[in-house]
Amino acid sequence: ANIRQFVAIGDGSNDDTGAIREALSQGSVRVTSGNYRASKVIVRGDNINMIGVGNPTITQIEDGTNTMMLFFVKADGDEPIHNIKISGITFKRENRATYTSREDTHQFTHLLSVDRPKGLLIENCRFIGAQGDAIVVASRGSATVPEDVVIRNCFIDGVDNQNRNGISVVGGRHISVVNNTIVNTSNFYQPGGIDFEPNITDATQQIEDILVQGNIIKNCSGDGGIVFNQASANAETATFKNITVKDNNIDVSGASIGVAVTIGSLQFEEVNMIIAGNTVKSSTTGVSIRGGIGKILVSDNIVTGGNYSMTIMPQNAVLSKVTVRGNTLTSSGAVGFQIGGAENSSVQSNIFTSKGDDSVKQVVFG
Repeated sequence: ANIRQFVAIGDGSNDDTGAIREALSQGSVRVTSGNYRASKVIVRGDNINMIGVGNPTITQIEDGTNTMMLFFVKADGDEPIHNIKISGITFKRENRATYTSREDTHQFTHLLSVDRPKGLLIENCRFIGAQGDAIVVASRGSATVPEDVVIRNCFIDGVDNQNRNGISVVGGRHISVVNNTIVNTSNFYQPGGIDFEPNITDATQQIEDILVQGNIIKNCSGDGGIVFNQASANAETATFKNITVKDNNIDVSGASIGVAVTIGSLQFEEVNMIIAGNTVKSSTTGVSIRGGIGKILVSDNIVTGGNYSMTIMPQNAVLSKVTVRGNTLTSSGAVGFQIGGAENSSVQSNIFTSKGDDSVKQVVFG
């Protein structure tokens, strides 16, 4: 179906919410060129295809509350939703409130939220000016986690850093986040550009079989450019397995860390994690790995940091089977590279350089 068949105007002023909802109730819809304005669009059901033709834009109508999502693909009960494809569309919000704390309610004003998908493709889309997350993939209180998700070739611009994350994944298996560009995202109080965050309200969560590759992340002001976070005591049942972060280009700002991993802070986990081939710049720490984690390979990265280029430290549990190999690490802080509490681990064939301070201790074993 063509969205124009449902009397969508797309002139940048008309409210096209009803027409978009009706069109999507048919399952598959072509969104032709135009600027469609809409308020909260809730879509239910399997086999939904929303394909943009001619670079259409859907702009969020403001309701004054700063708590309303633009698009919500919603599952019912504990069942997943199957086979969702969204391609070639610009999602846009024009106005954003200013964050004053991590708990501000407008952090939930997402542009696109997909609930418990099994088979989701988001590609070649643009997300401009999100207040919450540009994209969030979640399980929302259910033990049914997202599966078989691909987010690729998208452009995300937070405009003024008054938003939460570029992409949030709240639990999931077989997830690829590939070749996206994410700029100007995340307020100081919020997590980061790409954030994997087990939902602290769910009983069981998995972050498993994850690929984060070829993304460009610039001017992110949150916790980090790419974040894996199990810091909360309420998320202690979450599991992290088989994670690859490679060939990304990350240049963050403020207090942000380039790649920030906090896993196994409450109990040891053998994660099988690879961080390889990334180029990372941060004014604080380029790469930070904390927790009780096993089987980590950190190799062939080019990392420039402030206080640290890279730090790998235990937190309430031991580190095990950590290999740091072939990296180029540059720092201007007191310690260039720090690793501590690691069993059966090795640091080899790395290049450590100092930015003008010969007193910098490039390697510290804690």
